[in-house]
Amino acid sequence: MRLLSVLGCLWLALFAFDATAATCVVAMADDSLRLSTTPLAECTGYVLMDSSEYSQVPTLQALFAWPESDQMVAAWMAGFTLPMVCYLAAWGFGTVVNFFKPENERY
Repeated sequence: MRLLSVLGCLWLALFAFDATAATCVVAMADDSLRLSTTPLAECTGYVLMDSSEYSQVPTLQALFAWPESDQMVAAWMAGFTLPMVCYLAAWGFGTVVNFFKPENERY
């Protein structure tokens, strides 16, 4: 019974409504699904999408995918090289400033 109601919702979503727009589907008390004309922002049930819309939705696998090499280089530059360069520049500046302090003079 549930399979027939799902197939019926799919058929109605693909042929009765615009096939490129996602549709709100509400679960009824008798375990059937009904298409709703509720806007997607206010949908309290499920959102029915076609395959082209689903392929554009980022998945969990895409979130944990290995980054590209240029992104890895940028992360390395921001995480290691930039602090190291800032430290070395500050160390050099501090050495020059301390060179001219009166308490560091040798007679």
